[in-house]
Amino acid sequence: MKDKHLKLLQRYDFEKPNFEKYEKNNIQVKQDKETKAWSLYIDKKEARTVDRFFVSCFSYMAMTDIAFGTTAIKGWGLGEIPNWLRFKPQVREVTVIEPNIDIIDYHEKVNTDMWGSVNMIQTRSLSFGMKCDVLLLDRYYTREPFDMDIVDFLDLIQKEVELIEHKFLWFWPLEMLLTYQSLQGKDLMDTYDKIRQKLPTLPYFKTADLHYYVGMSHFNFIPLKKK
Repeated sequence: MKDKHLKLLQRYDFEKPNFEKYEKNNIQVKQDKETKAWSLYIDKKEARTVDRFFVSCFSYMAMTDIAFGTTAIKGWGLGEIPNWLRFKPQVREVTVIEPNIDIIDYHEKVNTDMWGSVNMIQTRSLSFGMKCDVLLLDRYYTREPFDMDIVDFLDLIQKEVELIEHKFLWFWPLEMLLTYQSLQGKDLMDTYDKIRQKLPTLPYFKTADLHYYVGMSHFNFIPLKKK
């Protein structure tokens, strides 16, 4: 049953990307000898880790569930989200926005199939006026949102997305921010609605759906919805 998590994810169109040891300039991709997890390091700091059983990928369930049509994602990471998106039948076109040329070179070398089926834009800013149905922000490698006031962090998100014409938005680590506020005794739905007032292109969710996605971000044998 060692692949049970991967099999569950594949029910939701997930396909794992390729991983390979790699080092160039300020980035490094390597596998932990004991845990077998793959990690991306930038300037010797861990930026992304995918565990051997892909349990961490359940935290992207909201991102991938809302994706359809033309979907743009900021951040290659280790390729787990862009690769997932390209296998979703609801998604017609995937565009990856990534400022780090060394991460781009890694995927061009290691994930050649994915490279040939997504659009690639190298830029640090989202202010180039692109259009998409769904905009996903998954890149804050050098920022720790929990070191910032939540209002300041949402201001950062707002400035990133205001020049991009899109219908729906999701960003990392929204589920974690909601969890943190909930642990402070604040109502989950009320917190989400207040965030939506500032970022109105976040999708409308019923309370049960929101609890489901927050639960997925802390996946621990939580029953999946029937597809």
